[in-house]
Amino acid sequence: MKGRLIFLLVVCFIISSVTGRTRTREDKRKKEDEKSKEPVKTDPLNICNLQSERHLNIYCYCDTPEWQNATDANCWLFNQGEPQTSQVWPAFKSQKHLTKLTFHIRVVSSLGYVPTKALRQLPHLKTVEIVYANIETVEPYAFANLTLLQDLALARNNIIHLKRFAISLLPDLKVITLGENKIAELQREVFVSLPSLRKLYMDRNNLSVIHDGAFSHLYSLEELELHGNQLTGLVALRRLDLSNNNLNMLGDGTFQEMPALEELLVEKNVLEFLNPGALRGINALTRLSLAGNKLTSLPVGLLDDKYHLRYLNLRENHLRTLTYANMAPVLQNMANSSSYLIIDAKCVVDWQNELQGIHDDQKIKYVPHIAAKRALHILIGRSLLSSHDQRFGIAPVAHRSLAFAIPS
Repeated sequence: MKGRLIFLLVVCFIISSVTGRTRTREDKRKKEDEKSKEPVKTDPLNICNLQSERHLNIYCYCDTPEWQNATDANCWLFNQGEPQTSQVWPAFKSQKHLTKLTFHIRVVSSLGYVPTKALRQLPHLKTVEIVYANIETVEPYAFANLTLLQDLALARNNIIHLKRFAISLLPDLKVITLGENKIAELQREVFVSLPSLRKLYMDRNNLSVIHDGAFSHLYSLEELELHGNQLTGLVALRRLDLSNNNLNMLGDGTFQEMPALEELLVEKNVLEFLNPGALRGINALTRLSLAGNKLTSLPVGLLDDKYHLRYLNLRENHLRTLTYANMAPVLQNMANSSSYLIIDAKCVVDWQNELQGIHDDQKIKYVPHIAAKRALHILIGRSLLSSHDQRFGIAPVAHRSLAFAIPS
């Protein structure tokens, strides 16, 4: 009896031990299962250190890879690129002190949108460039609130549409480059709240329609480049008045979409520079006024092919000398009594050596009260007016003349 009792106790002990060990193993398994279900904790992405992120189709070269320490990043997209929902765009907050950011898109890759989610993380950006993307549409406020942005370069991105307010709310922006895209129509209110914008380049697009007021919000604009478009609506334009703006230069081919232009007024701006090809393509021009600017010289070639020019007003500039090279293309067609070259008395006409072949009887005559100023009609001749003669209008009579306005 005693032996049977001992046997039962031993059996119960063994069963209890096995059960305990089984429960222990099951508890361990449960804990392991629960851990496996928990999200794996990883370090946050640093866009300047993506070597180990082989699943991403973007790589950025930065001036330093350290967290929150880079100021310049060049990012390349390859393969299929990254979707708008990609985790990499919010990760740009890892380098929120960037001041310059460039996106390059490889030929076999694509970027079909402005990466606004990335740009929003970078409040210190001053320069943004995207090149070789396929951004068909720039959406409203795509770059909004980058309050320090100064230079926005979007050339060669196959852009077709600019939505209202596409480029707006950028108080420091000075330059926009949209050249070599496919923009066909420019709506109103695309460029809004850009008080510092000085230069806008939209050359080599497909522009055929520019809506009234498209540039009405650009109060500080000094340079507008539109060459190489399809602006056929201006082919019959005969008179253009750009006076009293803030233009400081005229670039190559600025008016070439206006071949019928006969009168061009660019008075009272702040012009300091004229490209030699600024008037290229407007060979019907008869009247040109550049009065009231800051020109110190005329580039050689500016007046090439202007065979019909009869009136040229250069008063109130900083011109000191007009050379034969400046004026040679138009001297013959201006050599008659109805032509006028108007300059300040301080400007020296330096043509003497180049005009030795002109006859002696082609001298100079004085005609008073032209355009409420005293004027001198100057023939193309050897004799040049001295500063004393210019001041007092002393000159012999002649038959063929140019006109020089002299302040009263």
